[in-house]
Amino acid sequence: MNCSANYSSTPVTGNFDLRIKKYVKGEDIFASVENTEDFNYNIVVQNVGPGKVSGTTTVRDNLPSPVVLRGVPSGNGWTCTGAAGSSSFECTTTAQTDPNQVFDVITVPVRVTNLTFRNAGYMNYAYVHNPNEIDGKQCNADGSMPNPALAGDNGQNPRAVCNEDTNNLDSAVINPPNPNGFDLRLKKYVNGDDEASNGAGEVTYTFIVQNLGELASVGRTTVTDDNFPAGVTIASIAGTQGEWTCTKDSDTKFTCYTDKVYAKGEFSTPIVVAATSTITVPGRYQNYACLSNPNDPNEGEPLDVPVGKWKVNNCDPAEIFVVPAGTFDLSLKKYVADLTTGTPLRDGDHQTTNDGNDVDRDILTVPQGGKMRYRFVVKNLGPVTATGTTTVEDTLPNDTTIISVAGTGWACTISEGRKFKCTRTEDLTVGASFPDIVADVQASNTILAGEYSNIATVKNPGDTNPTNNTDPANIEIIVGAICGSITASPTGVVSPNTSMTYTCSALGFTGTISNLEYKIDCGTSTGTWGTGSTRVCSAPASYSTSVDVTCGVRDKTNSSITFTGSFINSCKTTTTTTSGGGGGGASHV
Repeated sequence: MNCSANYSSTPVTGNFDLRIKKYVKGEDIFASVENTEDFNYNIVVQNVGPGKVSGTTTVRDNLPSPVVLRGVPSGNGWTCTGAAGSSSFECTTTAQTDPNQVFDVITVPVRVTNLTFRNAGYMNYAYVHNPNEIDGKQCNADGSMPNPALAGDNGQNPRAVCNEDTNNLDSAVINPPNPNGFDLRLKKYVNGDDEASNGAGEVTYTFIVQNLGELASVGRTTVTDDNFPAGVTIASIAGTQGEWTCTKDSDTKFTCYTDKVYAKGEFSTPIVVAATSTITVPGRYQNYACLSNPNDPNEGEPLDVPVGKWKVNNCDPAEIFVVPAGTFDLSLKKYVADLTTGTPLRDGDHQTTNDGNDVDRDILTVPQGGKMRYRFVVKNLGPVTATGTTTVEDTLPNDTTIISVAGTGWACTISEGRKFKCTRTEDLTVGASFPDIVADVQASNTILAGEYSNIATVKNPGDTNPTNNTDPANIEIIVGAICGSITASPTGVVSPNTSMTYTCSALGFTGTISNLEYKIDCGTSTGTWGTGSTRVCSAPASYSTSVDVTCGVRDKTNSSITFTGSFINSCKTTTTTTSGGGGGGASHV
């Protein structure tokens, strides 16, 4: 009897395509760090479809010197290697993620010491590999596992590691402030974010420049965008926008320039461009803008868009995502506030607006043992009603504990002290948002100083755009920090022009009280630093108006815990004048 069988060594491929995104301090592409700092990288793997993931998915990364791990990377469903002091790690999972959904986030705690500024910054890449990916969509054409060490110094040659599909790799760049000069950074937003869901219709692009160096800028700065996606044209751009002089060079190109000198940390006036999209074919449509200044240290650095080299921080992309007809797109936004002092909710992102005071304007500063309130908002961007089960998940930072998590209509559970999951099954109409999820969180009394970034996710099997299903919120723990608290007198309802006495006090300070200085800002009337903790201001003169009153506290003898930013270690009291004559008044919240 003659028996025979045929065997093939060709890997069995599935019908899915993986995409990886790497964030540093919650920022895509680039973040400014101190020369000695603890912070996190976050890695998000997405299945961009069209089928379900099978087999083992592996993420690998070699950190740029002198960055090392503070501990083992972690993420729900992931098994990770690496230990404190190591410079590389690997995470694997067998999660069978559905199309257009994200895997659970991998958090990578790291530490950097003695980081010196260099023109090229410190770039490295994370890679994702699964041998069952669609042919042509794998990391390497031969199906081999990526070896990040092959990228060479600072990860400058990712094609040596991942030669077939560039969505299997993603970069992140860090650099400390330039101690001997300036360093301009460009941020580009589409409809207010890095990525936006948009079909045919109006599109708004915004461009903001910031000086991350220690010294003021020198010379002319130019911002240009000349490669708008096919189907997107410039509708209008104002010729004068603050210090900028702008021209519409063609339907797909604009140029703005300024000779303004930007001080350390200063933001530019935003450049706003109104555009029109006629795109109807589903897919991603990315384009980028760049700044140029002959004296900027990154001026001569390489630009390689496919592998994410953006001249360190002189170029920045933005992406429009068009979902297939008959499907919907859920977006997630995450905010954080200080529950102890009652600070306003913050987006928790870096370098997003110009307040003229602090580089990390939206980063919440919290003392050891402080309490935070996180808020999560899920919105349906359309174009049809969202159906099915919607799930929001988050793993809060190490050394924090969830006190409570709830939201109207949400069924929420807490696990392992700092993880939660909330689900609901109701439909959500286009443009509407589900009721907020609110999570109150306590930091431990021994949590280490440094910045903590973590990313929340929203999932729904019918959501066809995974690019906006995650959102970070960053906090910075300050050991020995001072938090400002503020009270108003009289309280309750007052009449317009009432003389108000505001009192500022310190929370979490154990030093000599006489060393403290206070600053109280009454709306646009800026206070001055001094030892007096009270200020008298008038309530608004008109009905139906409001004013924000801000308290700041600092220790004049210890620069390490001196905060001069009006949004750092401060809390607001809002005075609102109610409508109506004679009987109207103002209330304090």
